[in-house]
Amino acid sequence: MAGGDLYSIVSQLESSGVFLYLLPFLLVFTVVFAILEKTALFGKSPEGNTKTGINAVVGIILGLLVASQWEIVTKMQFFLPKMSLVLIIFVMVLLLIGTIGVKVDKGAKGIFLLLLAIASIVGVYWSLGPDFDLRVPWWVIDNQTTIFWVTILLIILYVIVSGGKKKSGEGGSFIDKMSNFLGVDDTK
Repeated sequence: MAGGDLYSIVSQLESSGVFLYLLPFLLVFTVVFAILEKTALFGKSPEGNTKTGINAVVGIILGLLVASQWEIVTKMQFFLPKMSLVLIIFVMVLLLIGTIGVKVDKGAKGIFLLLLAIASIVGVYWSLGPDFDLRVPWWVIDNQTTIFWVTILLIILYVIVSGGKKKSGEGGSFIDKMSNFLGVDDTK
């Protein structure tokens, strides 16, 4: 290796085709293999194990087919880094919610699940936008402020309307109220 610095190592990996062929192949193979193992699509052996050999062959074939199509690989190279950023943002949001004591390990319900679903749709739309020429409609751009304030108003109305109903097991502490508002069930 000519230089010992990280830039030259990454540059050499890029010029040798690792990012263009090997990483997309490994990603597709891993995802397909994991899904086939989890779902046992091709059945199970008499011992009760999944047919790992068949799953591996199908994963390898699909990985090689995807890696040989540069149009698909190019779209993956634009889409996946942005989706990784969206996932990092979600993890940071969960960390912030966890720091105030809300228990998020049991899953989300209610308004918190709705907000996560909307954020997921926006994140995927943002990630795919430039590659598939998806654009924000003109009426959203022209009415950003109005949409923001209507959303805030709807959230406030939801909190006011649902605030008077006492749920069974609802505690009086801030953490319990926050968990109930976010729809995170800490009881099993």
